[in-house]
Amino acid sequence: GKEREGIMQIVTSWMEQGIAEGEQRGRIEGRAEGERAIVLRQLTRRIGSLVPDVLVQVQALSLVQLESLGEALLDFAEADDLVEWLNRN
Repeated sequence: GKEREGIMQIVTSWMEQGIAEGEQRGRIEGRAEGERAIVLRQLTRRIGSLVPDVLVQVQALSLVQLESLGEALLDFAEADDLVEWLNRN
């Protein structure tokens, strides 16, 4: 009775913790995905189509890196500016 109830409380607590962690991870991934889409659109508009190698590098950036790139790209004049930024970051 009470032992089973204690076990169920532990299991429920673990499940709730797992769900909360999954939701947090999902929010971060969703935010990164949205930021990535915006940055890619801005880059394409600013410097034109990206070569596949550069596109892969941009798609692999973390959320923090994407946010930084989103600010830096305002100063880009050509594709070489992006390549230099990627090499530094």
